[in-house]
Amino acid sequence: QIKALHDMGISTSDGKQRGRSSRRAGVAIIEATGGLLVLILLLLGVMEVGRVSMTYNLLTRAVREGARLAAIKPDLTTGDFAVLSRISNLLADGGVAAAEPPEVSFMREGVEPNDPLRGEMVRVSAGVDFFPAVSMVFGSSMPIHLQAQVIARHE
Repeated sequence: QIKALHDMGISTSDGKQRGRSSRRAGVAIIEATGGLLVLILLLLGVMEVGRVSMTYNLLTRAVREGARLAAIKPDLTTGDFAVLSRISNLLADGGVAAAEPPEVSFMREGVEPNDPLRGEMVRVSAGVDFFPAVSMVFGSSMPIHLQAQVIARHE
C-alpha cells in the first residue's frame, strides 16, 4: 500500500518523497507573497498621495485665509505680523511647520506706509517641506517643497 501511495506522488509517513500537491502549495505561497507585497506597496503609495494632498490643501487654505485678512486690513504693511501669524497658526493647527517664513508683499513697487491701499494688489505666499514616509523609513531626508501663493486686491 505504501508503494502505491509512493507511485501516486503522495508523501509517506517518513517524509521521503514530496508530492505534486505540496510543490504546488509552495509555489502558491510564493506567488501569494509576491502579490501581497505589490498590494502593500500600492496601498502605501495611495496613502502618500493622500498625505501630500492633505498637506497641500492645508497650505493653500492657510494662504487664502492670510490673503483675506491682508485684503481687508486697513493698515497693511509688507511683512504684516497679523497676516504672517495667522498663516503660521493655521499651519501649526494642522501639524505642519512652514519651511520659510510666509511673505506679504505688494505687486506694485514703492508702496509707502501712508499711501491709500484701496485697489492695490497684495501677494501672500508660504511654503512647507513635505517629508514622504518612504524617505523616513530608509533614512533619507529629501523633502518635497510645496508652495502656495494668492494675489488679492486690497479693499
